Amino acid sequence: MSTGAQLPSWRQWRRWLIDRYNFILSKFLSKVVSSILAQTDLVSPLTRLQGGYETATYRFELDGAPADLSGPLVLRLYPQFYGTQNAIWESTVQNVLAAEGYPVARAHLVCADMSTLDGAFFIMDYLPGQPLAAAPPDSIPRLNDHHHSGLGLLTPVVVHYGQAQAVLDQRQKMLQAVYAAHPERFVRGEPKPSSLPTEVWINKPPPSS
Repeated sequence: MSTGAQLPSWRQWRRWLIDRYNFILSKFLSKVVSSILAQTDLVSPLTRLQGGYETATYRFELDGAPADLSGPLVLRLYPQFYGTQNAIWESTVQNVLAAEGYPVARAHLVCADMSTLDGAFFIMDYLPGQPLAAAPPDSIPRLNDHHHSGLGLLTPVVVHYGQAQAVLDQRQKMLQAVYAAHPERFVRGEPKPSSLPTEVWINKPPPSS
């Protein structure tokens, strides 16, 4: 028996589910932040950001937060099946790079308790700008700026202009800082950057007899 009521479309259902999820997520985040920082609450609801690839990213601001958390912030939430390692690793690398002066968002809070938001997450600074994926394809050099495994994960430009050792030294410094912060995560000991090969061939000729 028909009641004459029109069923919502898939897009309407999807929009409702997204809005409901964002609402619940905002409530959970508010409780999480308040439990860590007394007298702190959300200024506005979470705003979903484009990009993020495998993660869900949201922008928000806090009311009554200390100086380092008083600006725009970003929540980066990982799917549950990713576990906790990605959130811990990425936030650690970001903080190491930020400490070295690179324009990288600093992570302020990392949560490995996946029961809180149904996945591991961290909260970092919001940096204005566009994601690399938004750049026109013809504005991004392809081969010369590609990191080749055969070149020790360096680009041909870096190798050609004699900058390889400086880049490798910088990588070693960053890896040492990450290892010093969390040595228990490296079961094989201190990590080392890939070394620069002495020669590289596309089709190596057979040895002469």
